[in-house]
Amino acid sequence: MAKRTEQLCAGGRWPSPQEISDAATPDHRTILMVLLETQTWEQYSSVSSSMIDSGEYQASGRVSIHGRHPVTMTADRTHLRSIAVWSDWAATAHPDQIGDEILWCAEGIRAMRPKFTARGDYSRYSDADLENELDRHRLRLLNERMA
Repeated sequence: MAKRTEQLCAGGRWPSPQEISDAATPDHRTILMVLLETQTWEQYSSVSSSMIDSGEYQASGRVSIHGRHPVTMTADRTHLRSIAVWSDWAATAHPDQIGDEILWCAEGIRAMRPKFTARGDYSRYSDADLENELDRHRLRLLNERMA
């Protein structure tokens, strides 16, 4: 993380949180753009909640013993919360296999986290324009839901 931040700062500007981490809370402009791309009130509510709520994600390794996984990982949107490895399994497993299981879980967690990326081009709009559009968009979605 420090090396990535150093590389991003080498360009003479302070990097945005999203450039440092995909899991960072998006900046205000990104929030506006992403919410403008929602199609229903339910989707709008879900996306806006996921930007605020850190969520909880759990992944299991590929190895299964009697239908259970000896390696599990939990995280929220921004932090790794736990890595659990059965001590009995770890005592007999090759260290590379343990590492592979942990990396498998990390990839699973990374894939579950929401992505806050706008698909459209909003470069011609000011933040104030986007805020006005979002107000109208939110009202339209709410009216459609009530209809």
